[in-house]
Amino acid sequence: METKLILAVVFLASGLIQGLTGFGFGMVSMSLAPLVIDIKQANILVTILILLNSLFVTWRMRHAIDFRKVLPIFLGAIIGVPVGVYLLKILQPSIIKTILGVVLISFSSYSLLRKENIKYIGRRWAFPTGIVSGISTGLINIGGPPVIIYTYYQKWDKDSIKATLITFFTMGSIYKVAILLFSKLVTLEVIKMSGILLPIMYLGAFLGFVLFEKANREQMRKITFSILVFLGLLLLFKGITASFLVNGLR
Repeated sequence: METKLILAVVFLASGLIQGLTGFGFGMVSMSLAPLVIDIKQANILVTILILLNSLFVTWRMRHAIDFRKVLPIFLGAIIGVPVGVYLLKILQPSIIKTILGVVLISFSSYSLLRKENIKYIGRRWAFPTGIVSGISTGLINIGGPPVIIYTYYQKWDKDSIKATLITFFTMGSIYKVAILLFSKLVTLEVIKMSGILLPIMYLGAFLGFVLFEKANREQMRKITFSILVFLGLLLLFKGITASFLVNGLR
C-alpha cells in the first residue's frame, strides 16, 4: 500500500509538470519511481504512462501542432539514436552524464539570468538538434534537453513551443512502446499498475494545464530552464557517483 501511495505522488507530480511545460514526465518519474520498484519495471511503467499522458496533452494542444516544426527534429533523432547506442558501447556513461550535467547547469543558469530579449536561432538547426537529441537518447535515455532548448530559442509563442515538444515526445513514445510490445517486455502486472495510476496522472496533467493557462511566455521560460538546472544537477550527481563506484571497484 505504501509503495502504491508513493507511486501515486510521483506520477501526480510527473503529470503536472508535463501538463505545464510539455516535458519532464520521464525526468521526474524515472528519478523517483526506481526508489520503490525495480528499475526495469519502472522503465516499462514510465514508458507506458509517458505515452498515455503525452497523447492526452497532445490532444489538448492539437490546435497549436505544426508537423513542419516537429518532423525535422524527429527525423534527426531517428538518425541520432543508433549513434548514441554505438557510443554507449565505447564510452563510460558516467562521464557523459557528468559532461551533460555541467552543460545543462551552465546553459540553463545563463538563460535564466538573461532577459527575454534573447538571440533566436534559425529553423535550419531543427535537424541537427534532433540528431543530438537522438544521440543523447541512445546514450543515456535523456533526449529532451536539446529539443527543449531549441524550441525556446525560436520566435514561437508558448502554445507552439509546448505543442512542438509534446508532439515530438509522443512520436518517440509510440516508437518505444512498439519496441517493448514486440519484445514482449510489457507484463500484465505493469498493465494493471498503469491502469491504477492513470487517473492520478491525468489529474496531475489537468492541474498542469490550469497553471499553463495562467502563465505567460516569460514565466514558462523561467520554469523550463529551472527544471533543466534540476536535471543537470541530477545528471551531475549520478555521473560523479557512478564514477566513484567504478573507480572504487578497480
